[in-house]
Amino acid sequence: MVDTRGELEKRGSMLVGKIFSPLPLHPNHWTILSFLVAVLAFIFLIQKEMLLGLIFFALASFIDVIDGAVARFTGRATQLGAFLDGIADRIVEFLILLAILSYSLPKFILPSSIWIFSILFFGTCMTSFVRAYAHHRGLVNEENVGKITGFLDRFKRLVLLIAVVALLYLKMDLYATYLLALIAVLAVITVIQRVWMAVELGK
Repeated sequence: MVDTRGELEKRGSMLVGKIFSPLPLHPNHWTILSFLVAVLAFIFLIQKEMLLGLIFFALASFIDVIDGAVARFTGRATQLGAFLDGIADRIVEFLILLAILSYSLPKFILPSSIWIFSILFFGTCMTSFVRAYAHHRGLVNEENVGKITGFLDRFKRLVLLIAVVALLYLKMDLYATYLLALIAVLAVITVIQRVWMAVELGK
């Protein structure tokens, strides 16, 4: 049985690659552009500009198709490109979910703690995902994957979260919230560190 759908997708990808490959942009540049457009879409949505947010998220999705299509058409598909594309995809998905949360819930139901927990959860998941994905994509080997570290590893994060519980026990809710916000920021910084380390190790 002929895989008609797969063949059509392949032809469509090659057509997109042929159309956009003459532009002076590397496939990785398209990936970065997709991410930046998604950030603009996120900003529009949290400002309640639904139509602009929708348009820019759709544009970001289309640009995300272009990077892979150009890479395959020009023979410039690399492990680094596949890694960056996967990381960008996860960030864009997170921005969409956070934007939907912001748009769908009235401000009086959306306290700052929800934003903090959302960012913290994202940072917690991404710290382990970056390392595993770099290895999965072949960007780093088994020997080097352990070198992908960062400021806030799992043990440090766990200690700080236990401290948050202790503050809540002591009825120091405000300080617990501040500490949670700090952990969220450090988690995101750690994600950025790990992506940078993976890229450097993969060169």
